[in-house]
Amino acid sequence: MLALFSCAAVAEAFRLSSLSTLSSADVWWHFSTGLWMIHNHSVPHTGLHSQFANTAWNAPEWGYDLLLALGYRLWGLRFIPALLMCFRVALAVVTFILAGALRRNFWPAVVLSAVAQYVLAGGDAGPIWCSILLFGIELLLLIASRRSGSTRVLFWLPVLFLVWANLDTR
Repeated sequence: MLALFSCAAVAEAFRLSSLSTLSSADVWWHFSTGLWMIHNHSVPHTGLHSQFANTAWNAPEWGYDLLLALGYRLWGLRFIPALLMCFRVALAVVTFILAGALRRNFWPAVVLSAVAQYVLAGGDAGPIWCSILLFGIELLLLIASRRSGSTRVLFWLPVLFLVWANLDTR
């Protein structure tokens, strides 16, 4: 199992470290909006990258834009593929736990986690990864509350939704 995971991790790291992860126009749009926010210390209220620059605009994914720009400031362009790798690892862990890996369903959990990675393999680094990951965390919280019979864990949901609403609005 360790050898299989290591081979998959090396192949994925090689694929993600290539320049193909930087080819999406969506990544650059979020990146430049984040840099604008750092330089101007505010969230844009007009369409920065639009032919209608004077019309009102809402920046619903401003948290993700800022995350990309701050990551670039700290680590350069290698942050974008590294962020995508982190999202993929976190998604693998969440799907592994959701599939029941902690309840002695190890192999079905491995299969579900592998299927999730395969289905989302072509995705670029974007705010949709935040939604997928935070939805998985929401499910984990709901399952934990149901199993324990306690609502205490549900108090984390407003915090989760607050973060989610500023990272991706899908």
